[in-house]
Amino acid sequence: METDQAAWLDTVQHFGSRFHRVAGSVKRLMQAAREAGQHWFQGKTAAQLAYKSG
Repeated sequence: METDQAAWLDTVQHFGSRFHRVAGSVKRLMQAAREAGQHWFQGKTAAQLAYKSG
């Protein structure tokens, strides 16, 4: 898993306000949302900033 170190630190410091039900890469967030019958979960922007790919 490739991460942007500064963005990762910021994500960890503000974790509770950026992710609510699940956390991970955008790909994993979208997969979890589909599996839960949802269109999306909060955290897509945070995931895009924290993870370089996926």
